[in-house]
Amino acid sequence: MLQLILLCLVCHVVSFIPSNSVFNLRKFSSRIRSDYVLFPKSVRLFSSGSSDGIQGDLVDRENLDEGKNGYYISPDQLAALKDSVDIISFIESYNLKGFTRKSENGASAVCPFHDDHNPSLSISGDRKLYKCFACGEGGDVFKFVRSYGALKGEEMTFYDSVKFVAKKVGDTTIGINTKSYKSNFRESEALLKKKKRLQLCNMAAADFFAKALINFPVAGAARSHLRDRGLSPSTVRRFAIGYAPDSYFKTGKPWGEGSLVEHLRSLDFSAKEIIDAGLATKTKRPAWKDVAADRSNYTETEEDDFEGLMDRFRERIIVPIFEEKGENVVGFGGRVVGSSDDDLSETKFRPPKYLNTKETPIFSKKVELFGLPYAKEAIDALKSEGLKSPIVIVEGYMDAIALWEAGVKEIVASMGTALTKEQLIKAAKAAGLGGRIVLCLDNDEAGRMATERLCSTLVLAKVCETHSVEIVVAELPDGVKDPAEYFENNKHDKDKFRHKVLDKSLEWSQWYIQQILSGYDANAVHGTTGTFADICERVSDFISTFSLPTDRTRRAFEVAKYLSTIIAGSSTNSSSKTLQVQLESDLLSMVSRKAAAKEVVERRVEEVEGFRSPNKIMVLD
Repeated sequence: MLQLILLCLVCHVVSFIPSNSVFNLRKFSSRIRSDYVLFPKSVRLFSSGSSDGIQGDLVDRENLDEGKNGYYISPDQLAALKDSVDIISFIESYNLKGFTRKSENGASAVCPFHDDHNPSLSISGDRKLYKCFACGEGGDVFKFVRSYGALKGEEMTFYDSVKFVAKKVGDTTIGINTKSYKSNFRESEALLKKKKRLQLCNMAAADFFAKALINFPVAGAARSHLRDRGLSPSTVRRFAIGYAPDSYFKTGKPWGEGSLVEHLRSLDFSAKEIIDAGLATKTKRPAWKDVAADRSNYTETEEDDFEGLMDRFRERIIVPIFEEKGENVVGFGGRVVGSSDDDLSETKFRPPKYLNTKETPIFSKKVELFGLPYAKEAIDALKSEGLKSPIVIVEGYMDAIALWEAGVKEIVASMGTALTKEQLIKAAKAAGLGGRIVLCLDNDEAGRMATERLCSTLVLAKVCETHSVEIVVAELPDGVKDPAEYFENNKHDKDKFRHKVLDKSLEWSQWYIQQILSGYDANAVHGTTGTFADICERVSDFISTFSLPTDRTRRAFEVAKYLSTIIAGSSTNSSSKTLQVQLESDLLSMVSRKAAAKEVVERRVEEVEGFRSPNKIMVLD
């Protein structure tokens, strides 16, 4: 009732405001909304059967208090989901009439919400909004889903639209709980304060490591290692590379003297903060064993219990990992100096060659990309000159730094073989609309299998579709283990990597089909991998995943041509052609049958999960 009165009041006042007084109207609207929450600032979501169903944009704050039955999605989760969606590509998937991309961050289309004959619907990629300047319909991606659904007779609550968008973009991080808005807000405030402290702790650690590399005599081997890799002092400074000394096992000084833990403690960071930042671990040996201070009358709380606390990174070259904006250090990567196998017998402990920060409130290895701020800076600089450049993904941060030294500035690292969808999405956003991502993982079995897994699970396909980017795969020459080694072998020809490796990249699906076909073995026993039947089965499985029949047909024809040349061998040209035509027919038949079966399964799953009604299909293929 209160909302109805307010609406009438707005209408009454608007009638007395001149049409050009938009500013005054906005000020008036902001005053009216002062006691309300505008979705999706803070979201209390009710089930579709609730009388408080979210049909309008305003919801009284009391609906967010304790005692109301409903679901809660945190504002951070909602903002992250909304930010991950390319609204232009999302709306484009609805095949609206007259859809046209006018720029990298703008598009227009014929509005589906009224009888429109000219493209009146405007879509802004920067603002993540759409607006029809004829009928006034507009909002974010969640509003579009609900409005389009209503147009097709598919009524959705706000929660339904969030769930739909999350599924569409493959976001599985949306969590639902029944905590109240107020308690979650208090927790968020506390978490923000904690994250800030951890960021400060990491910044202090980065400063400690950088100074240690320059000033500590024990860092001589680390400095030599960086020089041997061809890294200039300016590159070392650019990436804030440092050194973590071992202040425990390889020193004649008291246990822990000169350690990072000791340094952070002097800056008033608690033991818990140091541990939570992933900078130290607890050991059984007391850190105070060799310290002369009398602690007999000293009682520590859990927060400042430094007993047995030891640096996590010891005797390693340290590389700080900055978040996307480049303003805060969220984690570290550490590499042993030299080889982890140097001077070690079979009975001695071999430390891992690479060691990263563990999962913390501010660092998740599966989400972060090392070097992203530098890569974005390089890409933006090229864009300002009207040029485009791909973003290159390698495995290790030392690979990325080596290529940066070689002039490939648009480089990032996944910090391991397991490249994730979250990392690819970050790379896609950095590449921009119509950009290109180059995958150049290590030239070993693990690297190839990781790339094949991304192809076979359609992770690459989904990223290409939702973010309008091209993904290609670059292969290193035989015998070269990783990009860093390639750079070391070609220090005097820094452009060679770009021309000989990057420029010869293959589109990801072509590369994957080639990988499948390369597994053909004419001598393979029936029923085992590598047989002709096995290759046809695997390649038809993959081709059937493409949604457009034209794509499936083109790829089937390419595969048939390749297989016919292998099988025909030295046969006459006419017999080879006949075999090719037969293979084309057989492959197309297999692909079409599998594609139809997958479509039936997907639609049935969506019906069961509530994304599609049996008679009103809203999800677009």
